[in-house]
Amino acid sequence: MNNKMKSLSVCLMLALCFTFTACVSDPASYYFDYEELKEKVIKIELINYDYSNVKSVKKKADILPFDFDRMEILETL
Repeated sequence: MNNKMKSLSVCLMLALCFTFTACVSDPASYYFDYEELKEKVIKIELINYDYSNVKSVKKKADILPFDFDRMEILETL
């Protein structure tokens, strides 16, 4: 095997290792303390928020404040 073939096979092995490890790693899971939620939650509301000018934000400072006038309560538990 010549040097080109060795370097190509090493690169392919590294690419495969990277691909497999990237696909296997999961983001952190979020868990809730359901007993605490049952004690502290007063009510749950299903809402419809009418906002047609949707855009993706990259910074937390670009998030607009919640406009309660655009909200419609559909159901309350």
